[in-house]
Amino acid sequence: MSDNSEDRRAFYQERVTSCDAELAHWGLISTRLSRFRGLTFFAAALFAAWGSFGDTAPILMYALAATSFLGFIALIVYHESVDVRDRVARERRALNRDQLNRLGRHWNKIPEQPIEIPTEQVALAKDLDLFGHASLFKLICNAQTPIGRRMLRDWLLVPADGDEIQARQEAVQQLTPLVDLREELAMRGRLIAKSGAGPDAFMDWVEGKGWLEGRAFVLVSARVLALANLISLLLLIFGIVPPFVAGVSLAAFVILSMIFNVVFTGHVHEIFNSVDSKQNDIQIYRQLIDDVSRLPIEGLKAES
Repeated sequence: MSDNSEDRRAFYQERVTSCDAELAHWGLISTRLSRFRGLTFFAAALFAAWGSFGDTAPILMYALAATSFLGFIALIVYHESVDVRDRVARERRALNRDQLNRLGRHWNKIPEQPIEIPTEQVALAKDLDLFGHASLFKLICNAQTPIGRRMLRDWLLVPADGDEIQARQEAVQQLTPLVDLREELAMRGRLIAKSGAGPDAFMDWVEGKGWLEGRAFVLVSARVLALANLISLLLLIFGIVPPFVAGVSLAAFVILSMIFNVVFTGHVHEIFNSVDSKQNDIQIYRQLIDDVSRLPIEGLKAES
């Protein structure tokens, strides 16, 4: 990439435009998927009702209902992946817009990067105007995690010897042309920052006590109810017992399941949300480590 300011501005603007097109693409797909999800769910409900109350091939209707429901689940999974791509494109666009704002010195549009200054170095930081609005730190800091911001802070505040300075300059020279890799690292950092993830938060979650510990009855009850619902449904479909008996049994177990969900749904959703969130955090960390492993500078890998 050229050192000319106008060339750099055009470069980042082109990337912003590319992200806009990508967002429009994923937005259109997301809208269509939402409609198809509604249609498949409606079809599953319609075929299930037809099989239960109609006179036309109930087994076929139940099979169509199951197929429609599986299609509904598949669309949900694919929709999630589309949402992830949309999120990534938004972060890329934000990163390139930030770079444009840095080039134009639009200080009010550059994100604030909170950082704590050690008490013994506050005077030095003020004298050199290193931190705060329109400062050197705000101009060059593209670190998205607390660890990264603290490292840059220390580099600005703590003197380095000649060998260290030379190593940093060589690292900058090697990283300068690797725009895509640097953007990928920054984007992953933004996703981690927005998720509230971090080494401390992650370890607290890993080592913390789960809500289900000491509540084995909840797991047992959930499994028994699920099995009872499945057996009742199979009895109704294949006519092993009179339809009235199977229908009443299924209705009773469904009502019990609904009561169970009302009582425990808050805690269960918290567990699912926590697991899903941490799973996403782990995925982001894994991708971030993969990106770091692609760095061409061994010193930077070690510090990362």
